[in-house]
Formats: sequence, structure tokens, C-alpha cells
Amino acid sequence: YVDDGTADTLTIRDLGTDSEYQVSLTNGMTLTEIVSAINDEMGTPEVHQVQATEAMYSDALGTVATDSTLLQDLYKSDGTSFGVADGDTLTFSGTLKDGSSFLETFSVTDITSQTLGDLRSALTSVVGSTETVTWESGLLTVTGQESGRSSLSLSMSSDNAGGGSLTFGTCLLYTSPSPRDRT
Repeated sequence: YVDDGTADTLTIRDLGTDSEYQVSLTNGMTLTEIVSAINDEMGTPEVHQVQATEAMYSDALGTVATDSTLLQDLYKSDGTSFGVADGDTLTFSGTLKDGSSFLETFSVTDITSQTLGDLRSALTSVVGSTETVTWESGLLTVTGQESGRSSLSLSMSSDNAGGGSLTFGTCLLYTSPSPRDRT
């Protein structure tokens, strides 16, 4: 911080939670005022969110997939099919807000009737009421219902036993604001 007539922004990253805090430092602030501003910012509760990086589309033209999209109709951003097949097993693992871990599988038994909504419901039953599972712009997203400290993490994969290439990509952790609010 330099009192040079220009306001500064102090960025602090909590390596334990990957939270980032932005503290505005105005000219003429005393050390006591700076410490107070840091404490105010870091005391602001944040909502944690995990989001997949591979978007799902319901056709080769790039229509964003939703709960009603059949598993047989999942496409990549380049317009090629993910090739989900009966017999594929999807695995979800991670850590809930409270630090307890989970491991769950979802069996693909009928790609002509199973939907992304079924997949979302299966994950919702695992994470319970402390998290909300949604599809945001075709990205599987898990959002904490309460702000504050969280150990939320998620990993998703498919064995692609039927020869497909389904992937959810990496799951990234965000804190408030949510990814849709970032520019």
C-alpha cells in the first residue's frame, strides 16, 4: 500500500478454502483502518460452488442440455456425440461441506429413457439438502445452501464401457460470486 493519491485493491487468497478476498484501500488509511477493512472483508461469508468444465449439449447444433435431455442425445461442444451407452457406469466422488466424503455410481441402463435429470437426482440424493445440484448452461453444478467454511469438492467420471467418450471435465471450486456472475 502506497499513499500516492490512487486507491489500491489488496487481494488475499485463503489457500485452505481457495477463497479470494478483495479489500479496497483508500488514500490516507491508517494501519488500524486497513486491519479493520481486511477483517470486515474476510468476515463476509461466502457460498461455495463446484462446477464441471465440460458442457453438455442436446444436439450437434449446440443447444444447451437440460434435465429433460436423454442420455442418448448428449453432445460435445464440437458437435460430436458423447456416445453414452447402456452399461456405462458414472462415478461421483468428493467431499461435502462438513468434510464427510462420498462415493456413488450411476448405472446407465436405458439411454432412450434416462435423462440428465435422472443423473442430477442421483447426485442430489448423495449430497443431500446441504447442496443444490443444477445444470447451468449445460454444466453440472453443485452449490452449497449455506455460506461459510466448506470442504465441498466433486469429481465425476464415466467408464465409457460402451465405447463412448463422456467426460464432465475438471470440477472447479468457486466462491461468491457464482461463476455465472463472473466476467
